[in-house]
Amino acid sequence: MKVSFTLNGKQVSIDTPPERRVVDLLREDFGLIGTKECCGEGECGACTILVNRSSRLSCLMVAAQLEGADIVTIEGVATEDGLSVVQQAFIDCGAVQCGFCTPGMVLAVLDLLHRNPLPTEAEVREGISGNLCRCTGYQKIVEAALMAAAKLQGGDELMEILFPRTVAEMQALLAAQPTGRIIAGGTDFWVRHRRLPAPPVLFSVERLEELRQIEMRTDGLFIGAGVTYQQLLDLPTLEDGFPALRQAIAVVGSPPIRHSGTLVGNVCTASPAGDTLPPLYALEAFVEVAGPEGRRSLPIAEFIEGPGRTALVAGEFVTGVHVPRPENQTGSAYFKVGRRKALAISIVSLAAKWELLEDKTIKYMKLAWGSVGPTVVQLPQVESFLQGKPLTDEVMRHAGALVKEGVTPIDDIRASAAYRRQLAGNLLLHLSESKLVQ
Repeated sequence: MKVSFTLNGKQVSIDTPPERRVVDLLREDFGLIGTKECCGEGECGACTILVNRSSRLSCLMVAAQLEGADIVTIEGVATEDGLSVVQQAFIDCGAVQCGFCTPGMVLAVLDLLHRNPLPTEAEVREGISGNLCRCTGYQKIVEAALMAAAKLQGGDELMEILFPRTVAEMQALLAAQPTGRIIAGGTDFWVRHRRLPAPPVLFSVERLEELRQIEMRTDGLFIGAGVTYQQLLDLPTLEDGFPALRQAIAVVGSPPIRHSGTLVGNVCTASPAGDTLPPLYALEAFVEVAGPEGRRSLPIAEFIEGPGRTALVAGEFVTGVHVPRPENQTGSAYFKVGRRKALAISIVSLAAKWELLEDKTIKYMKLAWGSVGPTVVQLPQVESFLQGKPLTDEVMRHAGALVKEGVTPIDDIRASAAYRRQLAGNLLLHLSESKLVQ
């Protein structure tokens, strides 16, 4: 049978048995050995090709199906100018490992981006679900797909970066360019920028002195949006009045991260694993916001609405965080469990604020857990249970059982939901009288 079709942009014809597998035809007759075969049963995706721009498995196609079709193999993806955006993204992200799955992965991503130019991470994972990676390197492949999507949507265009000097100037700039984004240290932004479309303009608070101030007010501590973690660690009064907050800041990232990253940046990122969020919840902090309608102050539990979501509306930005001054007899602490001692995202974290009576009975205790729900988790039923109880291991174990029922963790690469639930309860044992340092 004579079959005519377009192969990598060229019209070709070949005499071949109609039932011959396309994977064999491409490799043996055309020498296109980038199309790999492994399973031969459609289970691994190594032999993926594009047929009329849609991904197909060449081990499950026969020659007769090629008639009149437009076929692209991995050899046809690059252009005269060099590698395609997707291929280059695989290199830039280190997504090329042993290389066996790579041709099929690249073509699967091309198919996905043709159908969905700006996929989410979940949609990328779905799009490559038919392609097995023997090196188990899916995360880098996903990052490569997201980077390619961003670049194809203009993510490589130069961004404008502006440095307003006053809050009024910031408000004017944001009003004029509402799609702009505000950054401080940029420690989260520049990582995400590698794989997500960039905003047309950035407003950096790095030189906005009004937002780089720390004020010890009569009613508490005000931390400006541009204040770095290191500035706070250098503050002598932080350990005395706000130990939980200082303990959390001390385990954020590493010294270079703390020299540029900011507390307000951690708040606005709104990750349930953010180190400084549980202490801010337990210490009942407020987020101060400026916008077209003036200024307002929100409890942090109202400001953070979900993972990556805040209560900011168009034209608003955070000027700082206000942490109320605790009473003299009040204590606080922060505990974190990660997979290593530095540069670790928390598996579970706990912040607590308490006041004890002279006999060590708990007058009250505020608790906040990180990494066990979509936002920081507070459990009023546990706090009510502890009120009036002695500060003992037995009481804390009973409270821990309530915690395990109240938290809603997930399974992820760092830990299972079951382990997180157990750990969330066990962390309360750090607050028993034998361990608690007032």
